[in-house]
Amino acid sequence: MKKAILVSILVVIALATSVWFYGYYNHKNNDNLPSLSSVAKMEEAKVNELLVGYHKIQLRTVWQEPDLTSSNEDVWKIDGMILTVSYNNKDKVVVCGLTTEN
Repeated sequence: MKKAILVSILVVIALATSVWFYGYYNHKNNDNLPSLSSVAKMEEAKVNELLVGYHKIQLRTVWQEPDLTSSNEDVWKIDGMILTVSYNNKDKVVVCGLTTEN
């Protein structure tokens, strides 16, 4: 009986730890946001996968003010690349574009 209770407690602790790690690494928080120079080296699909769901204030907190801005869009110029981030009406990232600077 004591063995079963101990195993149950260990399983619950392992499960809780796994859930916490999953939530931490998949939650859209400032700690998980890569640097702008890292983003410039990624493919556009990966940038979209990574950034969609973040809030405008989070991007500006980590990356500072964009080079160009409008109500629904921010543009950062990074190492010959242009990152365009579009937001919905709740200032949440909905789509990103990564192009070379001409």
